[in-house]
Amino acid sequence: MKKIIFLLFLLFASNSFSQQKKDSIPRLKIHGRFAFIFNQSSFSNWVSGGENTVAGNINVNYDLNYKKDNLNWDTRIITSYGLSHISNKGYRKTDDRFELNTLIGLKTLKYWFLSFIGNFRTQYIKGFDYKKEPKIVVSDFFSPAYLTFGPGMLWKKSDDLNVNIAPSTARYTFVNEFFFWKIWR
Repeated sequence: MKKIIFLLFLLFASNSFSQQKKDSIPRLKIHGRFAFIFNQSSFSNWVSGGENTVAGNINVNYDLNYKKDNLNWDTRIITSYGLSHISNKGYRKTDDRFELNTLIGLKTLKYWFLSFIGNFRTQYIKGFDYKKEPKIVVSDFFSPAYLTFGPGMLWKKSDDLNVNIAPSTARYTFVNEFFFWKIWR
């Protein structure tokens, strides 16, 4: 009996000393996803038609969330690029995107924040109109690019449930002048 009591005492003592202090919530949380998708299709002696293709896509999607005292800053980076090779047609861009979304808020009430929202979108490389011969360049890096920003109010109950109201946002569209100089000369 003494051995059992001594053993229980040891287990209780080791358990009470092994408990750690409760960790504070980290200020910066990073969640992300990286995906590489590759596919290939091949047809031989196919009566109904079809074209041989090889395609690949790269997708990156990251969320960065920063919290400290009354400050809340959420940022999302979304970027993707895809390319395919179609027999007899050559290489074609299938996906081309860079987008940055940011929302910063200063807490005023339990779930309410004064906020400022920003969004920037563009693409990486030239885009073509393949319906016309010779193919015509219709877009390029920073041609066009979109910038949207403005103040507002944010209701945020959790990281998964929020609503931003920004009644006076501005949107600017940028076009790289060098790009259009190359086309029109």
